[in-house]
Amino acid sequence: MTKIKKIFKIMNCQKCKSSIDKNFFCKKCNKNYLKNNKIDFRLNEKKITDSFDKKKFFIKKYPRLYTLLVKLFSNVLIDNNLEKFIKKNISKNMISVNFGSGNFKIRKDIINLDVIDYQNTDVLYDGDELPFKDSSVDFLFNIAVLEHVSNPFEVINEFHRILS
Repeated sequence: MTKIKKIFKIMNCQKCKSSIDKNFFCKKCNKNYLKNNKIDFRLNEKKITDSFDKKKFFIKKYPRLYTLLVKLFSNVLIDNNLEKFIKKNISKNMISVNFGSGNFKIRKDIINLDVIDYQNTDVLYDGDELPFKDSSVDFLFNIAVLEHVSNPFEVINEFHRILS
């Protein structure tokens, strides 16, 4: 199953919670979610106001540079164990989401979700309710993201809602 088919299979309209058609359009509320070859479920686009975040956003446009800087200066540990874990436990048929992916691509078939439109982001959302149907996701990655959300308990409840 292609990534776009996987995304279509698990999405609901953010406004009315109805099913969307294969073109990512909700007929009930007349909303198109496909914009510039990305699936955009943001009701309110996130603006970057913090100067540090602006610098980070700029650097994240260059994934190799960003990864190098993370390895050198961050306490976030991304190593070969993640690749080994994925190979062993996550089949390509599974619906897997990288929550708060930034510009980091774990594997080609894993759906990248973020509030900011990075090069590798597949689905954009506004940081509130996740745009997925209940019990529709098999595996969810959350690498150093919860400390950046305004209400981590709500996000964890959303994780619970979407995981099968």
